[in-house]
Amino acid sequence: ALFKSSTPGTPQVHEFSNAGDGSVMIALWVGGRAIILWDGRDHIDVNFCSPAVNGKHKQTKFIEDFKGLLPSLSIALQDFQPRGYGRVVNFLHDTGVDVPVWAS
Repeated sequence: ALFKSSTPGTPQVHEFSNAGDGSVMIALWVGGRAIILWDGRDHIDVNFCSPAVNGKHKQTKFIEDFKGLLPSLSIALQDFQPRGYGRVVNFLHDTGVDVPVWAS
């Protein structure tokens, strides 16, 4: 499943489809989030945020599952960005917390 969490508990999933032609789906779980925006026609934006754990990225599995459901899709742009603000990059092991503040 696209929003399957690897930690105990079920992710919170919210869908908003009452404004315009498309919809927005937001999934929040401990340690990550996914936001999917569909314009109601032929464009989908996916914003996926999850820290790497032991060098393994959850977005790889997410992409495989998503493309499996919609095989006609192709990736037009993919960016990997570090966490942080301005010129500061915060790695999870440097923060001293197990769960980010926004996910608790």
